[in-house]
Amino acid sequence: MNPGGATKWDWNFWDEWAASEIYIDRRGDSFLMGAKGSLKVGDKVFCVDNNSQRKLTGAPTEIVAVCDCNLKAFQDEYRKKFSDKCKRPSISFGRKIDGLPWQKMGQFYSIKGVSD
Repeated sequence: MNPGGATKWDWNFWDEWAASEIYIDRRGDSFLMGAKGSLKVGDKVFCVDNNSQRKLTGAPTEIVAVCDCNLKAFQDEYRKKFSDKCKRPSISFGRKIDGLPWQKMGQFYSIKGVSD
């Protein structure tokens, strides 16, 4: 991940998922993406691979925060829940740094379906 949402393909992460929500795990290093209202704070989740039906190691297990899928909302929610992992925003060599630990963030998993 990177703050700009740029990928090695010709699409932008934040634009592609603009109508969705981000569900943040209790560790703050893995995330779920899904339709608005799919999950709520406090939900415990068990993620499985779509094809093999095996558990996805490293996938979120408990939702502690929910935000709209846009950079500003994500930054605000992440800072609120994980202030101990964030640094102060700064400008370094002419580049604005938002202080989020992007390099330590794991994967974003897409929700295909939810069941009880």
